[in-house]
Amino acid sequence: MIELSLVLKATTLLVLGLAASALARHARASVRHLWLAATLGSLAVLPVLVLAAPAVTIAVPVRYASIVLPPAAPVAARRTPAVPANPDAREMSVTPLQRQWSAPSWTAAIRLLWLAGVVMVLASLQRSLASVRRIRRDGLPRPDLRAVTRELADAAGVRR
Repeated sequence: MIELSLVLKATTLLVLGLAASALARHARASVRHLWLAATLGSLAVLPVLVLAAPAVTIAVPVRYASIVLPPAAPVAARRTPAVPANPDAREMSVTPLQRQWSAPSWTAAIRLLWLAGVVMVLASLQRSLASVRRIRRDGLPRPDLRAVTRELADAAGVRR
């Protein structure tokens, strides 16, 4: 259950940090980078805090505390000995186990869904990094455009 708690807290931190960064889209780049760095830094520290901080107990109203769900009955595979044709036979044959399919638990389903999301985000990041590498590798300097770029920067008031 600690994984689910960690995933929910990390998701909340990411949503808040990325929303703050998106709201600061007209601010300077350093402000946006500060928001992103603080968000990613808090994500790096989050597992340590979850393990080190004491658990917070949430009080449940009395009317709900008395509701007890019955335990799920485990599906047990049964072995039934087959009756031998010859009663004097010393060997007993055993029928093979019959397995029944059961749906995975909801925590396993949430973990699988989260893992699929992580794989998709990492694949997207890998594609983006590959395109940046390709641009850096194939990009050629244009010394003939430096004068034009300098004039445009001066006209816009951009100084280096």
